[in-house]
Amino acid sequence: MWVESDTNIPSGESIVRQIIFGKNFWIKEFEQDITILWLPDTFGFSGSLPQIMKKSGISALVTMKLSWNRVNRFPYHSFWWEGIDGSRVLVHMLPEGTYNSPALPQSVIRIEREYREREVSDHALMVYGIGDGGGGPGAEHLERLKRMNADEGFLHVKQEKVGSFLKKLQDESSGFPVWEGELYLERHQGTFSTQGKSKLYNKQMETMLYKAEFLSVIAMVFMDIPYPKEKIDSLWKEILLYQFHDILPGTSIKRVYDESWEHYRRMLKEGDKIVGKILAGLPFLSSKRSAAGNTVLSNRKSFSYGNIFAFNFLPWKTEKWVESKDGWVKITVPAMGFALQTLNKERKLFPELKQSGEKMENDLLIVTFGDNGSICSIYDKREGYEIIQREKPGNLFSVYSDQGDAWDFPVEYREKRESVTLVERESIINGPYLSITQRFAYRKSSILQEIHVALGSKRIDFKTKIEWHETGTMLRVSFPVELPEGRAFCGSAFGAVERPINNTTSWEKAKDEIPVQGWADISNSRYGASLISPSKYGYRVKENVLDLCLLRSVPFPGSPLLNQGYTDLGHHECSYSFLPHTGNYRTGKVVTNALNVKYPVLVTLITDPELKKLEKREIKKSFFEISENRVVISSVKQAESARGIIVRLYESSGLPTKTLLKVHPHIFSLYPEVSEVTLLEAFERVIPCRGYSVKLNFTPYEIKTILFAPKEN
Repeated sequence: MWVESDTNIPSGESIVRQIIFGKNFWIKEFEQDITILWLPDTFGFSGSLPQIMKKSGISALVTMKLSWNRVNRFPYHSFWWEGIDGSRVLVHMLPEGTYNSPALPQSVIRIEREYREREVSDHALMVYGIGDGGGGPGAEHLERLKRMNADEGFLHVKQEKVGSFLKKLQDESSGFPVWEGELYLERHQGTFSTQGKSKLYNKQMETMLYKAEFLSVIAMVFMDIPYPKEKIDSLWKEILLYQFHDILPGTSIKRVYDESWEHYRRMLKEGDKIVGKILAGLPFLSSKRSAAGNTVLSNRKSFSYGNIFAFNFLPWKTEKWVESKDGWVKITVPAMGFALQTLNKERKLFPELKQSGEKMENDLLIVTFGDNGSICSIYDKREGYEIIQREKPGNLFSVYSDQGDAWDFPVEYREKRESVTLVERESIINGPYLSITQRFAYRKSSILQEIHVALGSKRIDFKTKIEWHETGTMLRVSFPVELPEGRAFCGSAFGAVERPINNTTSWEKAKDEIPVQGWADISNSRYGASLISPSKYGYRVKENVLDLCLLRSVPFPGSPLLNQGYTDLGHHECSYSFLPHTGNYRTGKVVTNALNVKYPVLVTLITDPELKKLEKREIKKSFFEISENRVVISSVKQAESARGIIVRLYESSGLPTKTLLKVHPHIFSLYPEVSEVTLLEAFERVIPCRGYSVKLNFTPYEIKTILFAPKEN
C-alpha cells in the first residue's frame, strides 16, 4: 500500500488506490512487483480486502493486531481468509503477538509454544527490531540470533525475505483452517469516531475526487480538455497518506491534525476548482460554444431566472425539487448526466403536507415529537406500521462519560447517561418540504438541528450543528425500532456485512461498537429501517436500536505526559438520515438512498444570455447508466496508461446480478474496445458489446473494472 492504511473508514475505492499507487511505486523505483500486504498494526480488516488483494495480484496478508482481542482469543495464526464475495487469500498472524520482537530466547520459545498451526506447518514468522517508529533491527538483535543459532538447544532461526517464508507457508497451506468475513479487532473501537473532523474531511475528499475524475473524463471526451492526471494523482497521494492507521482513526498527536486539516482545506479548494470549471462548460455542449461560459454555481434555494442546470453523479436517474420565483417544480435528472431546462411557471400547492409544533405529516409518514425534542412516533401511513418502539423515543441525544483515550472507551460507558435539554422549536412548511428546527443545550454546549421531510419520501433528514465544550464525554444519537426478529446489515467497503443484534455468543458480545460505511439497517421480512450517515462511522445495532456516535472528547492521544488537550472540542457539522422502508435492505433500496444522500443532485443557475434563449426547452444527457441499481459505479477515470477510460463497478446487495452498463455513443466512438481488467488494469478478457451497452454479470459483492480503449492502429 501507499501507507499502512486503516481499512475500516476509507472507501473501497480508496483501498484500491492505496494498492495501485503502492505497487506502481515499487515497480517504478525497484522493478519489484510486491505480492504481500504488510499491515501488522492496522485496526481490523474489511471483508472486501481478500477480493481487492486477489484482483491486485496480492497473495498473502501479514498482520498481528488480532492477537490484541479484548474478549475472544483469535483462533488461528496461519489460515485462509474468505472475504464477503468468496475470494480467499493466505494470512499469517505473527505468533509472538508483536512486530517489536526482542529476538530473545523466550521469543523463540513463545512462538514454538503459541503457534496454533504447528501440527500442520513447520514455519512461523518472527519480526524483530524496533517496529514502532521505523527503527528496525539493532546490533543486539543480530547478536542474539547468532548466539541462538549456535546453541543446539534452540529451534533454528533463519533470516530471509518474507516472500521466501510465505512460499514455504503456501506449500503447507492445504491443511490450514478458513476464516469467513471481516477480521474484526475486539479493541480500538473508539477509532471509528475519534477526531470526527478528519473523518469528515476524508469523506469530502473521497467524494470530491470521484466527481473530479468523472467530470475530467467527460471534459476530455466532449470538451477536448486534457485530463489533469498529475493534479488528481497528487491529491490522491495526499489523502492516502492521511488514511495511515494512526491518522484517520484519530490516534495521532495534535500537530498531525493541525497540519493535515489545513492541507485538507487546500485540497478541497483545488478539487472544487476542477469540478466547478468543468460544470460551468457542460451546459454549452448542445450549443456551438465549447468553452466555459458564465454559469454560476449557487447554493440558493430559489432561482430568479428561467433556466437551470442540474447534474446527477449517480448511475441512475434522480429526482430533485427546485424552487423558482414562480414556485416549486420536481425535475428528473438522467443517470450520470445533466438536465438543462426551463422551470414550469405554474405555482404548485401541497395540500398533503401538514405541520404543527409537535407533528409533521406528508403523504407517506406522520412524525410526532415529544416535549424533549425527541421523536416518539414515526407512522407509515401506507403500510399502517409504527416503527419507533413504544416509550423509547427516536433521535434521542445522549451524553455519556468517556474516560477512555483516542483508541478505546470503557466497555461499561452506557451505565450512566445524561440528556440534553430542548431550548426552542420552530416548524415551517416550505413548498414540498416539512421542516422543524430545534435547539438543545447541555452545560456549556449546544446542538442546532434542522429536520426535513419531503413530499413523496419516507426519508427523514437531520442536518446538525454542534458546539461542544465538554471534556471526557461521548455524544450519541439513537433510534429504537419496532422490528421483531430483525436482522442487521451494515454498509462496508464494496458491500455489506451482517451484524449481531443479540449477545448470544462472546463473539457477538464483542461487536458492541462496529465500523459502518454509509448506512446501518435493521429489518425483518416485512419492514425495516436504516440510519444513514455519510461521514460518521461508529455505530451500535444491539437490541433493535440504531445508535450512532457523533463525537468523543477524550485525552489526546491518550498520554497525559504529552499534554495534547482533548479531541473533538469546538464546532462540528454532520448530517444523518432515518429511512423506514418495506422489506429488507435490498428491497428497501437502502444503498440507493444512502448514495442519494452522499451525492445530492447539484443545481446551478444559468445566467449566460445565450442560454437564456432556451425558453420552453429541455436538454438532457446521460454519460453512463446502470440498468440494475444494485450495481454501483465507484469510479470513472482515465486509465493509468492514459489510453482509455476505466469504469469500476461493484454489486452491493450480496446477490447474483445481471445489468447493462449504458454508455454515451460519443464515448463508444472514441473508445470502442471494451475489456475487463484487473484492479491494476492488466488485461483479463474481451467483453462483447451490443449497441452502446455492455452486458455484465456479477456474483455477490463482486468488483469489476472495465476498460474502454481506442482501437489499435
